[in-house]
Amino acid sequence: VGALIDGVLHVVGGFRTDWEDGDEDGRVYDGSLVYSYDVAGDFWSEHAPTGDVVEWSTHHEVIAAVAKEGRMYVLSKEYHFTPRDYTAIIHSYVFDPTTCAFARGPDLPSNQGTSYGGLRLGIFCGEVTVVGVWDQGTYVLDQDLNTWRSVPAVEGATHWICPMTSVATVYK
Repeated sequence: VGALIDGVLHVVGGFRTDWEDGDEDGRVYDGSLVYSYDVAGDFWSEHAPTGDVVEWSTHHEVIAAVAKEGRMYVLSKEYHFTPRDYTAIIHSYVFDPTTCAFARGPDLPSNQGTSYGGLRLGIFCGEVTVVGVWDQGTYVLDQDLNTWRSVPAVEGATHWICPMTSVATVYK
């Protein structure tokens, strides 16, 4: 996933192929990878981020990102499986491209899994907003309190249309 900040596309996550254990191709997902593409200069850079880098394992994946005020907000999903249960915890991180550092943000409220591929992170009314959790909830990041708050559904809305650009449109 990635976000465009000041003409540079910052991308988080990917696969490494230099691991012995991994999928059938020897690939292991690594959420700590950070690459930047300078649009004007037409070149890629690889970074070694610091701070609370995005966790990675076979039970983690980076799922969404959006830019706001020079920073990239990133969500990752952590899976927990048991024979009769499945939970997903959504973690949040803030990436500052000027320092190449991550800071851990608040998790979404407990056990807020997502429909497969359905979660979207975007800027809605100027706020970092998550839509598409299983309970049909919408959450807004309170940056001052470092918490997510649930907001009521848009009255009369029947669907969220969330293009790949993470810009949400509500249809009534």
